[in-house]
Amino acid sequence: MLFRSLFFGEAEGTFAELVRRMIGRRSLAGIPGAVSLGPAPEGDPEPMEVEVDQVALPDWRLLRDHDFNDGAVQRYGLPHVAALEEGRGCTFRCRFCSYPLYAGFRRKSPERVTAELRGVVEAGFATASFCGAEFLSPVDKSRLVFEAIAEARLPVEIWAYARLDLVSYRPWIADLMDRANFRYIQFGMESGDRTVLRAMNKNYDPGKMAVGARLLRERGVQVYASLILGYPGETRETLANTLDVLAECDFEHLIVHVLHVIPGSPLWHRRAEHGLEVNGQGFWSHPTMSLREMPEIIRSTWVEAVRRTTSTINNITQNFTNRFFDGTPTLPEQIAATRTLQEVIANEWSPAGADPERRQALWERLRGQVQRVPAELVGSGR
Repeated sequence: MLFRSLFFGEAEGTFAELVRRMIGRRSLAGIPGAVSLGPAPEGDPEPMEVEVDQVALPDWRLLRDHDFNDGAVQRYGLPHVAALEEGRGCTFRCRFCSYPLYAGFRRKSPERVTAELRGVVEAGFATASFCGAEFLSPVDKSRLVFEAIAEARLPVEIWAYARLDLVSYRPWIADLMDRANFRYIQFGMESGDRTVLRAMNKNYDPGKMAVGARLLRERGVQVYASLILGYPGETRETLANTLDVLAECDFEHLIVHVLHVIPGSPLWHRRAEHGLEVNGQGFWSHPTMSLREMPEIIRSTWVEAVRRTTSTINNITQNFTNRFFDGTPTLPEQIAATRTLQEVIANEWSPAGADPERRQALWERLRGQVQRVPAELVGSGR
């Protein structure tokens, strides 16, 4: 008999009992948030939340003591980055995002965050990534966390999501990030146009980001800026405004996304308001743009970003660069190869057509940076 069930919310403190009952094909009745599916569903579908300071501390020894991923840790060593939570939920209500729908906003205490970072260091990690939605919210609580981390003086570099505009308005954030050894932040810029940002319910001034970018750059903190292209109201003019902001800020890293309309998100429920149509395959259109236009828009945005900035386009780093190496490249090796690859792509996508001499020069440069070329590009493995 197939045993089917759903669990709504966070399962810390409940997960072991859930597994025991499912293995034994027993009812989930009485477990908050659990629902057994069948002819007569039973259970409580109310989403569960836990007290984030009370959940068990991660035990990183499990990676070495157990045969995860067919022994990958034993063969290749620890991953480069340990992922941690500084909290759950999000105070912001961006209309394209489903993240706030599934959990209320809660932050861990400075003591708890520091204890988890200490465990990461003891496990042998050199970098920690805080994977919650936004590290700087609320600012007053974040200040206490920064101060606690700085006081602990832990030998670990830190990555987190953070609102760059807040750094522009509060320079002390840049100082505390530096003291706490934050070396990377990712900022959901999404657009450089005020009208598109207001439609997204992202209420910040894109003209105020350059100050924050400069403050962090001076302190050795790199910024990853992510874009969403094609939101309702997007036009060629709004895209030009976004490129102007990218050129002004010249972020270290850029991540480019095309709009995806997520069922259940505020944007999904407000489709009629935006004149947004979405078919069963996820193809969307609205009065100023459609998904069919996005390949050309991605190409032109890519070419202009490479021409007007020194940013590394992280889509290449995450999805493509590793395929040019036999083993795991170092971060400097990845960045160098990525920068050449994005220039190769920009040359091929140039509206005037690819420059053959530049194509040859770029491939010669790449030859000295990588170990192999993926077989699908040249027909052989090398």
